[in-house]
Amino acid sequence: MDDKLRLIEPCADFLDSYYEACRETWGFVHNDYIIHNPAFYEQWRENIFEEYRKQKLGIDLPKGYVPSVTYWIVAGEKYIGTVNIRLQLTEELKDYGGNVGIVIRKSERQKGYAVKGLTMAIDVARESMISPILMTCTDNNAGSLRLLSCLSYKRTETAFTFADGVFCKVHRFYF
Repeated sequence: MDDKLRLIEPCADFLDSYYEACRETWGFVHNDYIIHNPAFYEQWRENIFEEYRKQKLGIDLPKGYVPSVTYWIVAGEKYIGTVNIRLQLTEELKDYGGNVGIVIRKSERQKGYAVKGLTMAIDVARESMISPILMTCTDNNAGSLRLLSCLSYKRTETAFTFADGVFCKVHRFYF
């Protein structure tokens, strides 16, 4: 694992690496809100940073969305992943979704980047006065369940609810 792993605001310096990651990772994520569809690169590359700014300010959000801040996880000159921190929660997000989402590009998984990325994201969320910090995953998402279980959470609970359109068991971790 690269010791220079860091969270940055998305920027043009890493756009090509981000696009490569979208190409390799699209179809290997359970929810596509956190990365962009590479088939539409020509459309989103022109306004991606403005969209992130608007999400942070809560401008023109789709129904059910809340203000959020997106950070890219980078190591050296390479995009590794994305964390998204929701600054507030709706009742639906309290049920499933939580404050923090993460995706690690497919070629960089199983290298410890998710643990370090989420640890940094928790620190940022705490600095933003988010308390408690909620993260959720479904029972059938073994990778996320292992990841969240190894972090220092304060408490956890399970419930049955609708997640990604399916009624299932959901784990909630509070940090």
